[in-house]
Amino acid sequence: MRDRDTLERVVAAGRMDATWTLFPKNEWDLAGPAALLGAANALAVLPDGSHRTWNSANTRLPGFVAAREPLADEVHSLVSSVV
Repeated sequence: MRDRDTLERVVAAGRMDATWTLFPKNEWDLAGPAALLGAANALAVLPDGSHRTWNSANTRLPGFVAAREPLADEVHSLVSSVV
Protein backbone atom coordinates (compact mmCIF):
# COMPACT_ATOMS: atom_id res chain seq x y z
CA MET A 1 0.00 0.00 0.00
CA ARG A 2 1.46 3.28 -1.07
CA ASP A 3 -0.28 5.99 0.96
CA ARG A 4 -2.76 6.74 3.75
CA ASP A 5 -5.58 7.21 1.27
CA THR A 6 -5.18 3.58 0.21
CA LEU A 7 -5.32 2.36 3.82
CA GLU A 8 -8.59 4.13 4.55
CA ARG A 9 -10.08 2.65 1.37
CA VAL A 10 -9.00 -0.84 2.44
CA VAL A 11 -10.72 -0.34 5.83
CA ALA A 12 -13.89 0.88 4.09
CA ALA A 13 -13.83 -2.19 1.85
CA GLY A 14 -13.62 -4.45 4.91
CA ARG A 15 -10.17 -5.84 4.12
CA MET A 16 -8.61 -4.28 7.25
CA ASP A 17 -10.12 -3.45 10.63
CA ALA A 18 -8.43 -0.13 11.38
CA THR A 19 -5.80 2.44 10.49
CA TRP A 20 -4.80 5.78 11.95
CA THR A 21 -2.23 8.51 11.69
CA LEU A 22 -1.22 10.98 14.37
CA PHE A 23 0.73 13.13 11.92
CA PRO A 24 -0.91 16.28 10.54
CA LYS A 25 -2.61 15.93 7.16
CA ASN A 26 -4.45 18.29 4.85
CA GLU A 27 -8.18 17.81 4.58
CA TRP A 28 -7.97 17.14 0.84
CA ASP A 29 -5.90 14.03 1.68
CA LEU A 30 -8.70 12.60 3.81
CA ALA A 31 -12.05 13.96 2.56
CA GLY A 32 -12.52 11.21 -0.03
CA PRO A 33 -11.52 8.37 2.28
CA ALA A 34 -13.77 9.81 5.03
CA ALA A 35 -16.72 9.72 2.62
CA LEU A 36 -15.99 6.09 1.73
CA LEU A 37 -15.68 5.16 5.40
CA GLY A 38 -18.97 6.90 6.21
CA ALA A 39 -20.72 5.01 3.41
CA ALA A 40 -19.33 1.77 4.83
CA ASN A 41 -20.63 2.65 8.33
CA ALA A 42 -17.08 2.77 9.64
CA LEU A 43 -15.63 5.20 12.17
CA ALA A 44 -13.93 8.20 10.60
CA VAL A 45 -12.88 10.78 13.21
CA LEU A 46 -10.04 12.98 14.35
CA PRO A 47 -7.78 11.57 17.10
CA ASP A 48 -9.77 13.43 19.79
CA GLY A 49 -12.99 11.73 18.63
CA SER A 50 -14.52 14.74 16.93
CA HIS A 51 -15.95 14.65 13.43
CA ARG A 52 -14.43 16.90 10.82
CA THR A 53 -16.35 19.78 9.28
CA TRP A 54 -14.97 19.90 5.75
CA ASN A 55 -14.07 23.02 3.74
CA SER A 56 -13.04 25.05 6.75
CA ALA A 57 -10.51 27.90 6.73
CA ASN A 58 -7.91 25.72 8.47
CA THR A 59 -7.28 22.72 6.23
CA ARG A 60 -4.79 20.97 8.53
CA LEU A 61 -5.99 17.95 10.50
CA PRO A 62 -4.07 16.72 13.57
CA GLY A 63 -4.44 13.12 12.39
CA PHE A 64 -7.18 10.64 11.52
CA VAL A 65 -8.69 7.42 12.89
CA ALA A 66 -10.54 4.92 10.71
CA ALA A 67 -12.02 1.68 12.03
CA ARG A 68 -14.82 -0.78 11.35
CA GLU A 69 -17.27 -2.15 13.88
CA PRO A 70 -17.01 -3.90 16.27
CA LEU A 71 -13.50 -2.56 16.93
CA ALA A 72 -14.20 1.13 16.32
CA ASP A 73 -14.71 2.12 19.97
CA GLU A 74 -11.72 0.12 21.16
CA VAL A 75 -9.42 1.51 18.45
CA HIS A 76 -10.53 5.07 19.13
CA SER A 77 -10.00 4.58 22.88
CA LEU A 78 -6.47 3.28 22.33
CA VAL A 79 -5.54 6.09 19.93
CA SER A 80 -7.03 8.83 22.09
CA SER A 81 -5.11 7.56 25.14
CA VAL A 82 -1.86 8.28 23.27
CA VAL A 83 -2.82 11.75 22.06
